[in-house]
Parts: sequence; C-alpha cells; structure tokens
Amino acid sequence: MKGFLSLEYTLGVFDQQNRVKALGKALSKLADEWRKNPPAVISRSVALVIPDKGLSKEGDVADWSIAKQYMDLVSRRVRPAIVQESRAGDKAYLKSRGIEELIEAALR
Repeated sequence: MKGFLSLEYTLGVFDQQNRVKALGKALSKLADEWRKNPPAVISRSVALVIPDKGLSKEGDVADWSIAKQYMDLVSRRVRPAIVQESRAGDKAYLKSRGIEELIEAALR
C-alpha cells in the first residue's frame, strides 16, 4: 500500500502475518452486536462532498487534506456526513439523509 510507513502497520487490526489482533477481534464483536441491534442514525445536516474517483486528484493515494477538512468541521462542532460528488445533486437522496448544506472538498 502506498503512503504508509512500516510502523503504521502495527496500528491496524491485523499483524504483519495477517493474523487478527486483539483490536480486530474486539471490532468484530462490536460489528456483530451492531448487526443485531443497530444504533440510531444520527441526522447530519451538513455534508462534505468528495469526488467519485477517490480522495485525490490522481485517484490513487488518499489525499489527507480531505481528512483535515472533515476534522476542521468536527472541531467547529459540525457533525458532517460524506456525500459522493455524483449524489450531490440527488435531492431525494440528500433529503432522506437529512442533508441541507453541501461543502465541496478542496483537493490539493
């Protein structure tokens, strides 16, 4: 995978031999519980619009500037949803999700 240092592989749910780590087992258990008892959907009136082709101009390596834009909204106490560019004009889709305001993500 491009863009990750070897240390970052230790942060995930699998070890370098592709075995599930304790964190992965805990997340799996949580996912099973949520399948049985889904949490309530949080209404989010603001959405960050991302390109369909991916999170970068080239469409290959994630552009962390989008993550920063998302977290900047969170730091301002906005709970943004994510919407793909191709769905941004679908009024019924946006209404079903409670989205009233769209913010275009700016790629570097």
